[in-house]
Amino acid sequence: MENKYLISVLVSSKYIGLWENVYRSLNQNNNIPFELIWVGPIPIKENALKNVKFIKTHVKPSQCWEIAARLAKGKYLLPSCDDVMFSVSFLNKIYETILTSSKIDIIYTKYRKNSNAAVKQRVDKKRKKSPIAGLISVYDRKIWRKIGGIDRRFTAIWWSYDLQMRFFELGGKAIMAKECYSKEKSHRGKKSLTRTPRIASKDKRLFNELWYDNINRKYSTKRSSPVYSFSDKKILKISQGEKGEDKYWK
Repeated sequence: MENKYLISVLVSSKYIGLWENVYRSLNQNNNIPFELIWVGPIPIKENALKNVKFIKTHVKPSQCWEIAARLAKGKYLLPSCDDVMFSVSFLNKIYETILTSSKIDIIYTKYRKNSNAAVKQRVDKKRKKSPIAGLISVYDRKIWRKIGGIDRRFTAIWWSYDLQMRFFELGGKAIMAKECYSKEKSHRGKKSLTRTPRIASKDKRLFNELWYDNINRKYSTKRSSPVYSFSDKKILKISQGEKGEDKYWK
């Protein structure tokens, strides 16, 4: 096997408390070799698990995910959050779906928030004809790198939808992995920074500038401007993008 791991699970977070829960949920009835990479302004956690890595950095959330992607050794990348858990045999079901897809396809799962039923997602819930895109999705690592990874202009969210649209631009499709889902397990008393209105509106505005066709009032299949990739230089030290983005974790 070319890769030691088939799937690399990437987490960007300022919290570390749920990492064992996340790991256990991934490992339920699992036969797929995977690694878990946790990046953010976190205390370095010593553990005996060879397939778990903790990377400490104070750069912005989107950059943490890109750092994890660049350090990943898996053939496929699964970006996630610190409060997302997975159904039994999740990685097995994901890989079964991968085997029936092409490299430019996105594999996504239904998502369950709190106690609600698992549902499909669209890029924009208010626009019924917007493209299908998953909150939790799996990407081919080589294609991720080939198209430039995460655009550094995004701060924390909406970068994943941008990345998926770029896969679609290559001719890829969104394929749902059946019989599995991801679910949210909220932190008690801890507000998720990536969901604050200021950051969400900024990132959504950028996404729409890149993809929404205001004349025809629909999402385009062509991106309106090139990708601004992260530079390897000081990627662990300095937030790349707008001035002050390194303060978003605080």
